[in-house]
Amino acid sequence: MSVGRRGRQRAVIAALLHANHVVPVAGLIDMVWGASAPRSALTATQRADAARLSWTEMTAMATQP
Repeated sequence: MSVGRRGRQRAVIAALLHANHVVPVAGLIDMVWGASAPRSALTATQRADAARLSWTEMTAMATQP
């Protein structure tokens, strides 16, 4: 089954949300792509993490009084 770009991004973000656990980049790439990781896997993982950080910041700002 092929997972599209959005599906991969969601998988990376889900893996990054494991609180109090260090998740190495190589582990994230393996979880999402396995042995068929493209050359762009590192960049895609970094972008997904940046999106997660932006979402976290926006959520924190929205909940502040």
